[in-house]
Amino acid sequence: MLIAIGAGVMAPRVVVAGGHSAGHIEPTMNFADALRRLEPTAEIIALGADRGLDTTLIPARGYPLEVILAPHDTLIHRP
Repeated sequence: MLIAIGAGVMAPRVVVAGGHSAGHIEPTMNFADALRRLEPTAEIIALGADRGLDTTLIPARGYPLEVILAPHDTLIHRP
């Protein structure tokens, strides 16, 4: 989806997702940072869980966090 930014120019709207652990969040945030450098007008929103590192690491990088309510058992690592 594109959003108007003036004079007929459109900026991309991007949703990124990858969370629960820093090993998943950091690559996602690195991608968002690279996209922001390439397209400073891009609107970037991150999806993340309602608890855990998502709630702290994503906002700390300056991206709005849209919360996905995840059942507790999906956040437990299993062998």
